[in-house]
Amino acid sequence: MRATDVWKKVSVAAACALAIGATASQAVAQRVADVLERPALRLTHPERAALVDVGLAGPRIVAVGERGVITLSDDGGATWRQAVVPVSVTLTAIHFPTPRLGWAVGHGAAVLHSADGGETWKTQLDGIKAAALALQAARSAAVSNGAGDKRLKAAEQLVAEGPDKPLLGVHFLDGRHGVVVGAYGLAFETQDGGASWLPLMDRIENAGALHLYAVDSQGDRLCIAGEQGIVLRSIDRGRSFGRVPSPYDGTYFAVACGSDGSIFLGGLNGNAYSSVNGSGTWQKVDSGFQASIVSIRRTSGGRLLVADQAGRVMRSDDGGRSLSASVWRMQAPLSAFVMLADQQLVGVGLRGAAQRTTDAPAGARP
Repeated sequence: MRATDVWKKVSVAAACALAIGATASQAVAQRVADVLERPALRLTHPERAALVDVGLAGPRIVAVGERGVITLSDDGGATWRQAVVPVSVTLTAIHFPTPRLGWAVGHGAAVLHSADGGETWKTQLDGIKAAALALQAARSAAVSNGAGDKRLKAAEQLVAEGPDKPLLGVHFLDGRHGVVVGAYGLAFETQDGGASWLPLMDRIENAGALHLYAVDSQGDRLCIAGEQGIVLRSIDRGRSFGRVPSPYDGTYFAVACGSDGSIFLGGLNGNAYSSVNGSGTWQKVDSGFQASIVSIRRTSGGRLLVADQAGRVMRSDDGGRSLSASVWRMQAPLSAFVMLADQQLVGVGLRGAAQRTTDAPAGARP
C-alpha cells in the first residue's frame, strides 16, 4: 500500500508525528493546520532530535527533522544551535543551491525559505495554499482548453482534505528555479525564488498519484523518482516531463541525475539501478547489502556517494555503473549525510546529528 511506503520512507528518515491516510479527517487536517502556524519548540540540544535530512550552506551544516527542528553547525558537526523556524511540522528535505539561499519542505506541504544561510526561515507555501493553487490551475485549464473533469475533481478533493499531505523532496536548479515533490503526486515549481508557485501535476504522467520521494538535476536535466518504480525525466528544466520505463516496480527513495542523461536510482532493500548516457537501458547495481538506500551525494570530483539506512556509505567512480566494495561506516539508522571540505562525513538520523566519521577505508577517499 502506498501509505505504507510513505511510512517506510519516513521511518528510514525519522519518526513522523502524523499518519498519512487515503482520506484525511477534519481532525487530522486541523492538527496539521495548527502546527503550520506554531513555531518550532526551542530545544537545549536540537542535534539530538530525530533528523531527516541534511545539507550544506557553504561550509555550514544544516539539518532538518521532527517538529520543525532546524539545527546548524559551523564547526563540522562538533557543536550545534537551533534556527528560528515558524512551523512545528516534521521537515523531510532541505536544499541550498547557494550558501545563503535555502529551502526546506515537510508535512502539511510546508515550504520554508532562508535567505541568510539557514539562520532564520519564512513560510512560502503550505498545504492550504498549494491546494488553492491546484484548484485555480485546474479551473483555468478547464476554461481555456476544455480539460476533463478528472483534474478538477482531484483539485477539489485536495482542497477538501486540507493540508494533510507531506512534501518529501526539494531541489533548486539555481537561486530562483526550484521543484518540490511529495505524497500522492504533489509537485510544484517556482521560477522566482518562491515568491510564487505553480502546480506541476499537469506536466507529469502520474495517473495513479504515486508518491514522489526524490528530485535532482544536473544542467538542464531534472529527474524525479518515487513509489512503484516511477521515474520521470525532463530535459528542458522542467517545462515538460517524460515517464522513463523503470526496471523495478518497488519504491525509489533517492535519485541522481547526470547532465549526460544518466540516472542513478536507489530504493528499498538495497535495490540500485543505473542508466548510462541516456541510453534507455538499465543495469542493476550490486550494493552488496539489503538495507534501503536513502541518500545519494555527488562529490566535487563527480563521484557518487550512496548511503543506506544501516549507515554504510559506498562510492561509485564510474557514474553509477558500480559501487565500491569498501565503505564508510556511520551510526545507524542513517537518513542522510553530507561530505565536508576535509572529506569527512556528517550524517543524521533518528538519533540526531554529529554522526561524524573519519575512518574511511584506505584508498577509498573521494
